[in-house]
Amino acid sequence: MAEPTHKQRDAHRQMQEQRAHVARLRSSGQLPAPGGVDAAAIAATADAARAGNLRIRDIKGGAADNVLHIPAGRPLREAINFLAENKIGLALVVDADGSLAGVLSERDVIRAISEHGSDALKLPTSAFMAADVFTCSSDDLVADIAGIMATRHFRHVPIVDDGYLMGMLSASDLVRHVGSKNAG
Repeated sequence: MAEPTHKQRDAHRQMQEQRAHVARLRSSGQLPAPGGVDAAAIAATADAARAGNLRIRDIKGGAADNVLHIPAGRPLREAINFLAENKIGLALVVDADGSLAGVLSERDVIRAISEHGSDALKLPTSAFMAADVFTCSSDDLVADIAGIMATRHFRHVPIVDDGYLMGMLSASDLVRHVGSKNAG
């Protein structure tokens, strides 16, 4: 095997320095754990929201936003392309009538391919999605939903009002909102 070049050694050293820097930030609490926002940050958000009696609509607004979704009957291949094109790890799956049918995560895709091989790509998305999805409404208290998200380790919760999909609440939305209130 050939000796590493000077450029390769420099790149390796820089990568090690960056990893050490990230580890220092995580250990000091300045950076959340890998995988995005951690449960402790969500729980802290719930505590901060409890004091203000915030509702979900206070964070996300009252009107439906442009909700990224995929129709339930579309093949898994299209759902995979949808996830990749939008750089997201979870897609809302919507029935023909516009109601929430379920959610499809990257993990669901991996499981589908593991179990069915390439044939999974031709099967409907609805065959692999999670259909029993916890949702919230715009009127729910942020503290209640943040508490549930923290204890059940949810990073996303669809917002459904009167049967209509209104948006998606993410753990990042919660932390960002409380952070902006504390900064201001």
